[in-house]
Amino acid sequence: AFMGYNACIFAYGQTGSGKSYTMMGSSDQPGLIPRLCSSLFSRTEQEEEEGEGESFTVEVSYMEIYNERVRDLLDPKGSRQTLRVREHTVLGPYVDGLSRLAVASYKDIESLMSEGNKSRTVAATNMNEESSRSHAVFNIILTHTLKDLHTGTSGEKVSKLSLVDLAGSERATKTGAAGERLKEGSNINKSLSTLGLVISALADQGAGKNRNKFVPYRDSVLTWLLKDSLGGNSRTAMVATISPSADNYDETLSTLRYADRAKNIVNHAVVNEDPNARIIRELREEVEKLKEQLTEAESLKAPELKERLEESEKLIQEMTVTWEDKLRKTEAVAQERQRQLERLGISLQSSGIRVVDHRCFLVNLNADPALNELLVYYLKAMMTRSLRRLREQIVRANLLTQEAGFIAEELNKRTEYVVTLQIPAAKLDANRKRDSVLSEPAVQVRRKGKGKQIWALEKLENRLVDMRELYQEWKDYDDDNPVMRSYFKRADPFFDEQENHSLIGVANVFLFCLCSDVKLQYAVPIINQKGEVSGRLHVEVWRGTERNQEEESGNTEETRRRRADADVKILQATGLPRHLSNFVFCQYHFWGQDQAIFIAPEMSTSNSSSTSKDPQCTVVFDSTKELSVPLSEDFVEFLWEGALAVEVFGHKQVNQRRNLALWDLGVIQDKTRSLRERWSEVTRRLELWVQLMELNEAGDFTPVEVVPAKDVRSGGVFQLRQGQSRRVQVEVRSVPDSGTMPLIVTSILSVSIGDVKVQQTPDHSEEMDSYQEVDLDRLRAQWLQTLTQRQEELDQQLQKVVCKPDKSEDDVERESQLLEGRLTLTEERNAVLVPSAGSGIPGAPVERYRVTMETEVQADDFQSRLSAPLVGGLDALLSGEDEQDFCDLHVVKHCAHEVKVEASWDSTVHGCPQLTRVGPPDLRVYLTVRVLVQLSHPAHMQLVLRKRICVSVTGRQGFAQSLLKRMSHRSSIPGCGVTFEIVSNIPGDIYGPEDRDMLAKLAANADDDQSADSEAAIEKYLRSILAVENILTLDKLRQAPPTKHPDPGQAPTAPPTTAWNGPLLGLL
Repeated sequence: AFMGYNACIFAYGQTGSGKSYTMMGSSDQPGLIPRLCSSLFSRTEQEEEEGEGESFTVEVSYMEIYNERVRDLLDPKGSRQTLRVREHTVLGPYVDGLSRLAVASYKDIESLMSEGNKSRTVAATNMNEESSRSHAVFNIILTHTLKDLHTGTSGEKVSKLSLVDLAGSERATKTGAAGERLKEGSNINKSLSTLGLVISALADQGAGKNRNKFVPYRDSVLTWLLKDSLGGNSRTAMVATISPSADNYDETLSTLRYADRAKNIVNHAVVNEDPNARIIRELREEVEKLKEQLTEAESLKAPELKERLEESEKLIQEMTVTWEDKLRKTEAVAQERQRQLERLGISLQSSGIRVVDHRCFLVNLNADPALNELLVYYLKAMMTRSLRRLREQIVRANLLTQEAGFIAEELNKRTEYVVTLQIPAAKLDANRKRDSVLSEPAVQVRRKGKGKQIWALEKLENRLVDMRELYQEWKDYDDDNPVMRSYFKRADPFFDEQENHSLIGVANVFLFCLCSDVKLQYAVPIINQKGEVSGRLHVEVWRGTERNQEEESGNTEETRRRRADADVKILQATGLPRHLSNFVFCQYHFWGQDQAIFIAPEMSTSNSSSTSKDPQCTVVFDSTKELSVPLSEDFVEFLWEGALAVEVFGHKQVNQRRNLALWDLGVIQDKTRSLRERWSEVTRRLELWVQLMELNEAGDFTPVEVVPAKDVRSGGVFQLRQGQSRRVQVEVRSVPDSGTMPLIVTSILSVSIGDVKVQQTPDHSEEMDSYQEVDLDRLRAQWLQTLTQRQEELDQQLQKVVCKPDKSEDDVERESQLLEGRLTLTEERNAVLVPSAGSGIPGAPVERYRVTMETEVQADDFQSRLSAPLVGGLDALLSGEDEQDFCDLHVVKHCAHEVKVEASWDSTVHGCPQLTRVGPPDLRVYLTVRVLVQLSHPAHMQLVLRKRICVSVTGRQGFAQSLLKRMSHRSSIPGCGVTFEIVSNIPGDIYGPEDRDMLAKLAANADDDQSADSEAAIEKYLRSILAVENILTLDKLRQAPPTKHPDPGQAPTAPPTTAWNGPLLGLL
């Protein structure tokens, strides 16, 4: 090409033999085209430096031939427009409208090639998963300008490099192609067959056998465009790629035959020296000739001549464009492409496609790095199909309620119908599919003096049939007929005078314990159809291994081993709403059971009376069911992933109405209990126990004595003996009944000690403790900020309701609920600032040696586990602590079944003489023990715990002192500890800033004039019921059986296989 010749290189072979890899390569191993382009610019720079008056310009074009159609791969608009192939008498075959872009460096070419490769048509076949389904032709036009410095004249050499990546030849029976793939394969084989015929014909001409033999260039677009390269003015190289597979023997032999024949082709390549002037002159002469013909031609031939004239003028215009104009055009094309991608939120980088952070998208994955992450599908940020379906159901429900309300008004039934939203019982089951919206429309039926009822939409549709018939009869009856008048008074499909039972909620009991052979005792939350916790169901579940001998006597061992026995005991339901506490019962379906298991309550008078002012009540069941099902893989999977959904039902009490008096004792107790339970769900206590151990006379490490002292607030003074080998023993354990947050410490990662402080007098001893309030202050600040946001939202909603001129019954009820929520927020704010003792709120007055820490785990983290380990408590420094003055201790012993380690401690490393020699009795040396532990729940993260200790070095005890100590029988303390109150996050408001019943009505009121408020209410309601997912996820963690703490010193082992009356894997 630098000598002025046209050149071409193409890869030919069957599919999957490596043609695209040879021509394009990968990012690690570039192919022929990237290597050639890189060398091209390196050589142009070298030639320009060595030769005077020499300059080079490079232009590129990239096209693909797919199904015998030509597409421009560098089109900035990304359109898949088919281009026409023309043949000119001067230029020969060319593509009309093909982009020809100027480039100044290899980086420009690399960018353009990357753009083109992303647009290529690629699909998978049986023989090759990344099969190129199109031919690609990458053209490089190299213009070498030679300028004579003496005469000022210049000449040009123009070379065209055609780099061709052919689609793979294939057999339909082997590739398994069908449909669109089969059509593509036939077109690919057609063009390659034509290429073979052209090679054969040119080979015969080169061998002198038949010089007049017809060469079928025009039988395919590929051979037509490569006419010059194959048998004309070009120097061409052919790369034959073959497969080493014996199954492809015939294809390999065919490829080698074509390559052998291609060697006989004789091309007549000439140097393209200064062709522009000659081509432009010939084109201008042709234009003049066409103009003369156009003026003299007949009217029928005029359109054809006019088209030829426009074509020639267009070519002249393209040939006379300056290099600067070409560069400007290329820059404009690149900017247009960038703008098109930016509109989609995509930016191109060297590592591939990068999208904006706030958009959701899907991206393709491919084994071929060149095709990986090239397709981006944006997900619409508006509505999903499920949400659109919910909107359609709401509109339909509103139409039905309007009709029912109209008929009720005409018949003077004094009944109102309002659309609301509720969660169906099937959606409260943990076994449900997670691909749909939780809520569905329901109808609230209200009649004055009769209370409210909730009807399903199907029930309203059935009742509407009776309503229409009754309305038609009412229109047709005679007013004087007393029988019909009595009938209309008695007929009432508008309201249920005797309502059946109502669903209180669903309790999901997870069955991990049956696999682990651990008894589950737990109070499962009962989630109602508003997504709130409306009580707790106390259950016990265990493996039923102890059966009566007479039951087993008739069964063989093999039969017993193939069945799974389980016992489910339902003790009681607590915290149930009083208005649904009449004859409470529950039912559930166990695996493989066709009929539901019904659990009735115990008839006892010990339950709270219906006249009690306590808004919650307790119902006792005390029922045990022995269940036995066949053992199978599906059942074992159900135990690990599924849950037993227990539905709790109740009947409404007569005249049980809500008491709206905020000063009522029951309401105050309910609010206090709610706040305590909310904090209990995100709180758990950890106890850190520290012991210092020294070597005794028997050669064993035993704990040193801790002597209480009034001036020491760290738990006492460790009595160290001078010159002894020492160890630090650290144990971390969870405090039982200290909260329901699933907090599991798996191991102690490291132990360090340092921050040495020496005090002679107890003047500043009050600061030497293990307390810090950094996390507590931050927790309070976050809580106050959350309360402030909720208060502003409530005030805004309250202002809208108060300013309404005509208030409906719903508006009055909503105003009352908003006022109640506003006063509740005030009480909650007081609880933040001054928490009462025993309230369970962080910062409440507690016993000594308890520290509050926050892990800052968000509620969403419980559902999607954190991939990167976080570290909590890093900045929870003790007063006066120097975090740089610590020494890491070497852990020498791990306890197998406890989170406990022993680490060796050399007190001389601190450089403190008071730790190595005996001091006066009032000398106090304070140190800080820092422990890094690993948590598995509620998130995979690390936690830093600190404990400040006080030591005193004493001399060796003589025989008399030792004997006196033994005779005194004084009880000694072996160590000291501190209790940490771990808070995962600010608890979400279970009941929301606004009542969820009212939110559901607002969300379902699609015909409201204030459509913007309705949209906001729908979003707010759907966001609030997502708490169901958090409740189920957290409860699944809480019900998981306790795991044994692994020994960090041992290699991790595979999870143990569980057995059910025998080896489970052997049976399955």
